Amino acid sequence: MIDINLPEGMESVNPDELNKELEDLHIKPNDHDNEILPFQKLSGIQFELLVFLLLDQSDIISHDKTFLIKASGDKGRDVVCYKDGYINRIVQCKNYTNNISQPQILRELVKVALHNYLTPYWENKKLIYEIWTSSDFSEPSQTFIGEWPQSLNEDDLKSAFKETVEKYKSFENLSWNDCKSLIFPWKSGHLTVG
Repeated sequence: MIDINLPEGMESVNPDELNKELEDLHIKPNDHDNEILPFQKLSGIQFELLVFLLLDQSDIISHDKTFLIKASGDKGRDVVCYKDGYINRIVQCKNYTNNISQPQILRELVKVALHNYLTPYWENKKLIYEIWTSSDFSEPSQTFIGEWPQSLNEDDLKSAFKETVEKYKSFENLSWNDCKSLIFPWKSGHLTVG
């Protein structure tokens, strides 16, 4: 078995905290006679815990170890999966009532990339980045994901970069010219978005 340690600055929720969250989970949704599960009734951490448990217990998704990252400082990485000693999957959980837009997806991708630029944590290997949501994706964002990576264009990325840098103080000294070499290679297929 490979010894797996999280990268610097990434702290997982420990088993005692996970058990506490599970004990506190006393939601029994009403049956509304439809096929839509009321995920919005879960708190943000409860939704993240659900995603973590689904991935951790999955026999379908190939990984060695799954971590639920502490909410404070997750930097767009709510759940991280390792395979063969490397991060191979990052999941961002969005417990929203509104659909996720294409600009929101791009801002999340840029945020993860910029955190990796400041403190590298993923190797130059194929990475799967997923956004799990309790709602849905807008039609443009579904098209964007479906046509990935051909759907990427520099103007949209620049716009997402600008908005992300303005929102987070930790990125204030970063420039597009310094970071675009990290972000634009996604077109080469090293990043899968789903």
